[in-house]
Amino acid sequence: RASGSKLKINKARGPEHAGYVVDADPIRAALIVLLQHSLVTALPPKSGETVDNGDGGKHVAYKYIFHPNRARLIPRYPRYIDWAKRHVDENAAAIVEEVLVHGRVRT
Repeated sequence: RASGSKLKINKARGPEHAGYVVDADPIRAALIVLLQHSLVTALPPKSGETVDNGDGGKHVAYKYIFHPNRARLIPRYPRYIDWAKRHVDENAAAIVEEVLVHGRVRT
């Protein structure tokens, strides 16, 4: 995806009380957090693979893989911070906490 382009979520048409997505922004935000924390991996579509969006247009459909083994480690995060505090120092614990909160150390 080009830098700055917005992720488009194809929404089904229907009322929210029936379980349809009315506003895609919360889903988009959650997906970004899951990707940042490496809990989800995006698989790009095969070359030339597009999906009809129902309005006569086509869009690229990504597939996502959830990694439950990584998600199971999240409840252990306080232990990692405590270990760094006990075995190294407060600064190390602060660094470990920042990495765990923000998902990764990349720009």
